[in-house]
Amino acid sequence: MACVLTSDFSLPCRRSKGGVQKVYITELANTATQTIASGVVTVMTLSTGKQFFIYELPHGSSSADATVGGERAVGSRFYTHKVQIQLPKFEVALRNEVLLLAQNTVQIIVLDENGKYFLYGGGRGLEISEGMGQTGTASADLNGFNLTFTGEELDLPYEVSSSLITTLTTPA
Repeated sequence: MACVLTSDFSLPCRRSKGGVQKVYITELANTATQTIASGVVTVMTLSTGKQFFIYELPHGSSSADATVGGERAVGSRFYTHKVQIQLPKFEVALRNEVLLLAQNTVQIIVLDENGKYFLYGGGRGLEISEGMGQTGTASADLNGFNLTFTGEELDLPYEVSSSLITTLTTPA
């Protein structure tokens, strides 16, 4: 077997925090080039006039994960990428954007609470698999949208070099 382990793993210092600060979303078809080296996206360009749109998220409201799957008998392996976001304020502009998100296959860059960027759905894309818009019942309830994006990829999410973010969020 050619999949040889290469290193040990030691527990890191306790300096990690769960959660998502922001997500950056664009249509999968907008990616013109992408270079990945050792699990990190080092080059990414978008088609002319395209960009990642920034979605700021309430603290403690959103998450991203990747789950391993496959079938041992046939030797398949894949990773289910999932990004769940909460967008507050049930209003027409956001409603219209949610309709557009639901019609597209997207890729999402997640900025986690540790200041790291990760690309979800970078190969085959993500689609809304679940979503809800709600007014809430009690004063403290969510008035807005909960959206879940899912997709299957050949790899775990890639880290994205932070030096790319400004370029990706400016129309090419």
